Amino acid sequence: MKKETTIIITTSITVQSEDNVDRDEIVCSVKTALRVDNSKLLDSLTLMEEEQTDDELVSEHSLNPVDQESFNKAFNEILEGSTQRYLNTNRNTDEISKKKTARIEVLNSNGNWLLDYSTDPENSYFWYQFDRVYIILQSHFSLQDEEIQSLMKSMVDTQYKMKGVTPKVLIC
Repeated sequence: MKKETTIIITTSITVQSEDNVDRDEIVCSVKTALRVDNSKLLDSLTLMEEEQTDDELVSEHSLNPVDQESFNKAFNEILEGSTQRYLNTNRNTDEISKKKTARIEVLNSNGNWLLDYSTDPENSYFWYQFDRVYIILQSHFSLQDEEIQSLMKSMVDTQYKMKGVTPKVLIC
């Protein structure tokens, strides 16, 4: 019986506008699976290395792009055990509201601030904490700032239903 190995090759393409503030991005990820006879695996890998020129070399994180589902899962794991509370809609105060409002604050299990966001269409925003959210995601996936921003924006669009909101990381 011939032994085979499956190799997954992921190609990611990002198209973005020149405006760095609120840019529209299209991210396309294509996965290709190849079955290779184990006796020819070493020859195939050597051939792939030899065909690569210096100009074609890319960083490790670009070869292994993070898919949105994995990013969302890691983000939600950070929120496990957290509590949320409604705040008065005025962003200049952190008063807790007795009623449900569009402004929500999320605290981790130790009572430390993680998120503050507003779903009010007139004043929507999404702020998240640097040390307890951003750094954890960055180190977990070895991501660049732009990659985190793109993944966060997509997650906020879909998971929080806040289209067009650009998430901002806060250091506090």
